Amino acid sequence: MRRAALIPALALLLAALALLALRLTQPRLPGPRRGLEVLGVDAELGSGVVVFRVYARNATPTPCIPLVVEAPAGGAQALRAVYAGGCWAARLGLRGEGAYRVSVLDPETGSTLLAKILELRDRPVIYSVSVEERAELGLATVTVNASDSSGIAIALIELHANNHSMARLPSGFLAYNLSLGDSPETLQARVYVTDPFGNTASASIAVNWSLEDAFTFYGLENGFSSSQTRQFFNQYKDLIEKSYPVNKLGVLAMLHLYVGNATLLDAAKQKVYSDPSVADKVITLLQLSKVLYDLNEKSLTDTSLNYLKDLTVVEGNPV
Repeated sequence: MRRAALIPALALLLAALALLALRLTQPRLPGPRRGLEVLGVDAELGSGVVVFRVYARNATPTPCIPLVVEAPAGGAQALRAVYAGGCWAARLGLRGEGAYRVSVLDPETGSTLLAKILELRDRPVIYSVSVEERAELGLATVTVNASDSSGIAIALIELHANNHSMARLPSGFLAYNLSLGDSPETLQARVYVTDPFGNTASASIAVNWSLEDAFTFYGLENGFSSSQTRQFFNQYKDLIEKSYPVNKLGVLAMLHLYVGNATLLDAAKQKVYSDPSVADKVITLLQLSKVLYDLNEKSLTDTSLNYLKDLTVVEGNPV
């Protein structure tokens, strides 16, 4: 009776031992692969290129991650993102601005781990606009420092409601020469830079062509050096400010006298400004300077002094 009860237990033990032996003799099946876990992907526009970055966690070293990038204009490009600095990066020449479809592939199986559409657009950036007045040439040079990841296709300057193309310098800057001439003025202008995809940036500027710049150019046009003209301007600034806009030729005659005989001009000025009967001393000095220059006088002779007396008597208070 007791022996009969042991038979089922023994049979169960033998079955368990047989199952264990079977497991030990069969090949071990692989467990789930601890592979790449992609966390995200982004992109950055550079100078004519796009840099794609993949962020991921990996249980085993993964030096490269394959990507497939579809550009806005169509066509797929296979890339290899290389690990560097905490992420995997790949570069692609810019294929236009718009939607880039990026697929991150499993390095072992080639299956898609992540697919994302990235909108890549940027606008030109204007870093600086400078204006250099060049009195010796009668112009002001406007220089623009601007850039765009896809390049600058069009650069314009708007002046008096008209657009003018800017030139590209070897330095990469953009420039335009504004012709200004012998009259002082303040000009309002605006520069525009546009990339190949129609994105535009703009900046406004003011060009201040001063009286000194305009007068210096006027003197250069009439055969005087820049130093002669500027010295005369600094010495007779008040007179020039009042007379130049309405009587350029009179001021020019005075400049001739200044360069030819500054001592005589100074004597004439002292004579006019010390005469209480002369009401408008500026205009009188201009007129007297012209007479002295026309007569090629070397000093204040009776002729010039009589002319000054005639101005005072006949004109009274010249205007």
